[in-house]
Amino acid sequence: MDSTEINIKLISKVDANFSTRITVLRFALAVLVVFIHNNGSAFNFADGVVTLEIPLWVQIVRDFFSKYLGGIAVPTFYLISGYLFFAKPYSFATTIKKKFKGIVVPYFMWIILSILLFYLAQSISFSKEYMSNSNYIIRNWSIKEYIDAFLGMDLKPYHGPFVAQFWYVRNLILMMIVSPLIKILASKRSMVYLSFITILILSLNSEVKKK
Repeated sequence: MDSTEINIKLISKVDANFSTRITVLRFALAVLVVFIHNNGSAFNFADGVVTLEIPLWVQIVRDFFSKYLGGIAVPTFYLISGYLFFAKPYSFATTIKKKFKGIVVPYFMWIILSILLFYLAQSISFSKEYMSNSNYIIRNWSIKEYIDAFLGMDLKPYHGPFVAQFWYVRNLILMMIVSPLIKILASKRSMVYLSFITILILSLNSEVKKK
């Protein structure tokens, strides 16, 4: 079976019923992501930190959904994105163009806008005191830090893009960049492909643990 036949079979599966199932799955995964980000018991307020006394059974339920079951959410989102990336009824070039307009352009625009807003806030007397984190003083940035605001490889304290929540989008863009290689390797069904995907999954999992 060649790659064309594989693509035809994938496209035939992306029907209305399948799309509905994907939507339901995405909703369940989104709920798990909410659990992942809400597993704390200490909350910072202006007048200090408030620590809640949580019953043991609540902690067990919370940890199950946020630390264990929740661990499948992000990897599954990547699997869905990767599957649909190659299953769309468009040519590979058309898919790349659509993803560039829908993901890459907004990614860079929002980060640029955020940097400009931070710079403005740091330049106004009544707001600059709230922007005192030394890692985010825009006017003191070097060229490397401007670049890293988009790449997000070493920007402290989040080790992610300037808009920290965009780390997932950044990883999708990186996957898009290597997607031609993935397509070639997948068509050959080689051990090289399996090894390559394994390394990517481990890398993404390491990235998730940093967040």
